[in-house]
Amino acid sequence: MASEDQDGHESYRVIVLRPGGTEVLLGWYGDQFALPSVEIPAGNRTAETLTAAIKTDWGEEVVCLFETDTEARRGGTRVRFQAAEHWRTCSRPKLQTRWLPVATLLQDSLIDPYDFSAIREVIAECGAEMRDSSLGPFARLGWFRELREWVSGVIEPQGFYLHENFRQMNASPLVQPHSIRN
Repeated sequence: MASEDQDGHESYRVIVLRPGGTEVLLGWYGDQFALPSVEIPAGNRTAETLTAAIKTDWGEEVVCLFETDTEARRGGTRVRFQAAEHWRTCSRPKLQTRWLPVATLLQDSLIDPYDFSAIREVIAECGAEMRDSSLGPFARLGWFRELREWVSGVIEPQGFYLHENFRQMNASPLVQPHSIRN
């Protein structure tokens, strides 16, 4: 659980990767970049609040994958990092953004050096370079698309169809054993 600052908020930076993990979404501030930053009021669901903020401010819909172990401290506030996969572009961003190839990203490209370390960690953990994640099945890039394709294949013969919209309430890289019922 992330710690709260004095205002009862948790600070998160979101590492949004495109499918395949070759590009990352960054805010563009002159000659440097920064990860999307979201303040979550105490008591709010992390995944639900992050996905809504990224959609509203950055114009992108994402699927949260997992929270990293990497932390940063800025002005006495602890900042956590959340890994996410891009789902689709839904509107124009309020801020200047760019998709940057991960291979060209340098530590000096980013305003905060912790961002660079967190991006590298997420790419290694979510299986962007290799096809499997050591964290669990829901940390792997592409799992949400695969699930939607499978569900569509099962329900379409019965006359039902999935639409593009979804609402993510929680995110965890693992299936929790106590949540599975026979």
